[in-house]
Amino acid sequence: SVNIPDKVDKIPYHAFDHMGSLDGTITFGANVEIIESYAFRSCLKLTGGLNIPDTVEYIGIYAFLYDGKLDGALKLSNTLTKIDHGAFHSCLKLTGTLTLPATLEIIGNAAFYRCEKITGSIVIPSKVDKIPYHAFDHMLSIEGTLTIGENVETIEAYAFRNNNKMRGDIVIPDKVES
Repeated sequence: SVNIPDKVDKIPYHAFDHMGSLDGTITFGANVEIIESYAFRSCLKLTGGLNIPDTVEYIGIYAFLYDGKLDGALKLSNTLTKIDHGAFHSCLKLTGTLTLPATLEIIGNAAFYRCEKITGSIVIPSKVDKIPYHAFDHMLSIEGTLTIGENVETIEAYAFRNNNKMRGDIVIPDKVES
């Protein structure tokens, strides 16, 4: 298991990158503000959910890439402003509903690509102006509605591809140009 102490405010680049033998759960301290790029990439034996504390404002590129055994709920920080490219890419077993915080401004390419067990609806917050390539691609268990925030101007290719269970309404604001 990984227990991040309260005195830590940033988990640095590659901190636990490719630690294939690291198993158990991740517990974040109360003062983490930044999870840098590749921080937990390819920690293939980590299990449980991810409870990102409300102090976290940034999750870096591929921070949790290929952590395919994480099998509990994903709870995001209420103060997140940026989820970078591929942050949760191929976290195949994370569960629960995806709640993007109102503070979120930037979603990176493939941020939630292949988060196949996440359920519910997707609501893009109003501060987001672009939904990039593959951002929510291959989220096989999303079955609700898709609501796109009023400031989104661009939806890039494959943003919502392979969401075969989505059955509700899709609400697209007038600002969307492409």
